[in-house]
Amino acid sequence: TGKIYKIANSRYMLGRCYGNLKQPETAISWYEQAVELYVEVKETKWALSGLEYLVNLYRELKQDERVISSYQRWLEIFRETGDRVAEYSCLYELARFQFNIQQYQDALSGFEAALQIAESLDEDTGKIYKIANSRYMLGR
Repeated sequence: TGKIYKIANSRYMLGRCYGNLKQPETAISWYEQAVELYVEVKETKWALSGLEYLVNLYRELKQDERVISSYQRWLEIFRETGDRVAEYSCLYELARFQFNIQQYQDALSGFEAALQIAESLDEDTGKIYKIANSRYMLGR
């Protein structure tokens, strides 16, 4: 509804303000609330934007598991919307993050899933590049 959307916007902007004031914990709290409300009212664009800020804040605070759970939430949204290119990108970025924090088995699974999606894409979506990137990371 309109009211929930307005509340979500306010919480999102509170997150932005606290982030700019270098108060990441408070910013996280506001962003988390905003994302939940955006998801509730199916405002995908803003939910994804809030999740992006959360990923950056969690990375800044070295909260790796929360980074991963945010990527997984992103992935759920992309799957719900049927955006295969975004799903590929999200899987690839999640796997790359897992690789960088030495979660190699999880990274392998992610790169393999990204490769499967890349192989199913149309040529005009950058299919060859995406396949090459995935294979490179898998050492194939």
